[in-house]
Amino acid sequence: MEIARYSEKYHDDVQRLVKEFHAESLDLYGLTFNEQALDSTIEALKHEAYLVIIDGRAEGLMAGKPVTAPSSNEKIWHEVIWYVAKRFRKYGVRLFKQVREQLKERGFTALVMIYMHNSKSDKLARLYERLGFTAMETNYIGRL
Repeated sequence: MEIARYSEKYHDDVQRLVKEFHAESLDLYGLTFNEQALDSTIEALKHEAYLVIIDGRAEGLMAGKPVTAPSSNEKIWHEVIWYVAKRFRKYGVRLFKQVREQLKERGFTALVMIYMHNSKSDKLARLYERLGFTAMETNYIGRL
């Protein structure tokens, strides 16, 4: 098992992981899945994506966006997706910790993590708190 930055050779694996994430976490919100949108999202996030590589395949993904805090100019990394295939979930925290260390080395001063409200919400909230995070906001989604 290794953790590596995104490479085009893992594009199909990343597509698979995002599809799994969508089915597991986003379907219940009524959000549709679009293959073309997926490709443009991967293109936009590929420079800020980290992968769990097992036996030559990407089995986990953490990707985000760098932002600058408007009030302080601090570099903040806002996580967009953190997903590890079910049978490799034991590597999820290791992926997180390694990404956090690399972000520190790159000069980021804060990391914003998100999670979907579902049957795992309480478990994820406890995990984030154990990792030193403080709850910041709650978002709501409604169909128009």
